[in-house]
Amino acid sequence: MHHEPLHTNGSDPPPLTVVPASARSLSITVAQDGDRLVLISRGDIDADAEQHFLDFLLAALDQSPSVVVDLKDIGFMDSSGLSALVGAVHSARQRGCAITVRDPSGPVVKILELSGVSQILDIETTDANSTADR
Repeated sequence: MHHEPLHTNGSDPPPLTVVPASARSLSITVAQDGDRLVLISRGDIDADAEQHFLDFLLAALDQSPSVVVDLKDIGFMDSSGLSALVGAVHSARQRGCAITVRDPSGPVVKILELSGVSQILDIETTDANSTADR
């Protein structure tokens, strides 16, 4: 499956690009962090946003072998969002790429832990968002 590029400036993405995933529930901002492409997600990842979230993650993998999904501003994630994330991680591993989840919000941590998916993900937290604050 071919995905549209997340950016159009050759190999250098713009410092920040806002891309609405679902007009009412999710927006994704794209940034570069060294050699990693960072997807900063805001809103809810539910059934309405699932396919677009997955498509966006897969398109990011087409652009960079290392993708960070920042989930600190996600207010809600259901099994649909979880499925999209797991599908993208599986695809990344098949391609020899990596997806890292950064700073998952409290609701995201809860579904990741209850489902056991936290055990198969690479999760990083920044000092500003330590898990002790959840």
